[in-house]
Amino acid sequence: MVGNRADSFAWYAQTEGGNDVGCDKVLYHYTSLKYGLSDLRCQHIKLSSPGQFNDPLDSIGYYKGNPTQRAFFLYFADLLFKDQVDAMRRDGATNYEIWREYRGFVADAYSRLIMDRNPLSENLIACFCGSEKFKTEVLLWSHYAANCRGLRIGFQFPKGSPYDIRPVRYMGTIPALKFRQLTLQDPESEEFQVALQQFHQEMLCTKHHAWKYEEEFRLITNVDAGTIVEKDGELCFVKLPISYVRFVDFGCRAFGLERHKCYELFLRKAVKLHNELGVPYEVFRLAELEVGKYRYVYVPFASVAKRYKRYYENPSMRKLYGLKWPRGLSGLVS
Repeated sequence: MVGNRADSFAWYAQTEGGNDVGCDKVLYHYTSLKYGLSDLRCQHIKLSSPGQFNDPLDSIGYYKGNPTQRAFFLYFADLLFKDQVDAMRRDGATNYEIWREYRGFVADAYSRLIMDRNPLSENLIACFCGSEKFKTEVLLWSHYAANCRGLRIGFQFPKGSPYDIRPVRYMGTIPALKFRQLTLQDPESEEFQVALQQFHQEMLCTKHHAWKYEEEFRLITNVDAGTIVEKDGELCFVKLPISYVRFVDFGCRAFGLERHKCYELFLRKAVKLHNELGVPYEVFRLAELEVGKYRYVYVPFASVAKRYKRYYENPSMRKLYGLKWPRGLSGLVS
């Protein structure tokens, strides 16, 4: 028997109830061992802007069509090129001549205008994976968790939490905003801003369908959200209470390849984090390769402790490998 069950029940009761992304949905964040341990101790996760993503096709969109309808064009021509348009009118130019002269400039300027209304660089994002399929895990551990030397943290967000979490939509085409959707709307109007905001949010949660296996969810915020965002120099982090953590899974290479040493170091790290953060031992698991299969199994703290105890109680192994009993483990293993 390992751990205090009362502590465990109290822990899970803190966030019992509904969940904005599914009450039983655990979202995983894969990272290196160094940054993962720092995230746990600081109770935060690093935020990135779309321009920092490893995929340049992520969070992009474009504006489709041309603002050439007469009234619409004249409104923006007067708005953006008033002096030039007035000069052409004084010289007797017709509306058609003005349109022919400035249609390309209006289209380009309009694109910049509506993009500047909500620049994507102001958005900050933390990424999670919602998939628990072993085919997905193989890739994610290698790509995002330092070749299985890192860890993944499983979070469960309670209903009513202050976080804006959205699933990513996987598409074969880039999102497009058609000019006619905003035709004749004043850029300062509420309708204009609502349509533009919806489009930008769509862009932030759209990726090419080649990434579909990740089943990604995104926590979206901005630098001004002081209640959940903290700054450290040029870096920004989203605050995540330790009570949201459901699993801390260490990679199969996190502590080396020798099984007895891996077990010992895992137990030491788990005991230390338990004492520092107050998390129950049931949260900690160690990823191992399943014999004869292309997949991982997650060995809970209790099982790892029992296995290590068997090694430690063997005098030959204890002497040969210099096994040491982790401080704080006594009394937890029966």
